[in-house]
Amino acid sequence: MGVYKVFENPNGEIQIINQGWSWPAFFLTFCWMFVKLWGRRGYILLIGLFILGWIGIIIGGDTETISNIITGIMAIMFMILLGSNGNKIGEINLLSRGFELKTEITEVNRNRAIALFMKEKHKTDIGRGMK
Repeated sequence: MGVYKVFENPNGEIQIINQGWSWPAFFLTFCWMFVKLWGRRGYILLIGLFILGWIGIIIGGDTETISNIITGIMAIMFMILLGSNGNKIGEINLLSRGFELKTEITEVNRNRAIALFMKEKHKTDIGRGMK
């Protein structure tokens, strides 16, 4: 069972973010940054990665192997950081774009969570006289 947070913007667009570890942020780091963080924030993180890479080269000095090891370790640390905080970063991004947290749903998978939310939303809309 997973816990999913459901967000909705004023136009009715719905986004669901699961809680816990983010495998897409961990494995697809660069792609994930640009898809989830939209442009500027993604570029800031990319520049940060390049700076970390240069630090690894500077620390490693003339020895290419040492600088590669240091850069690799820093990249893995960054992947772990994004994996552990990726969903929270996604939530902050949605809130900054005008989305509002509607509810949290505990369900076995994402599709069932969406279906449950839509069912409850439909009941609420009918109760208010909306169809």
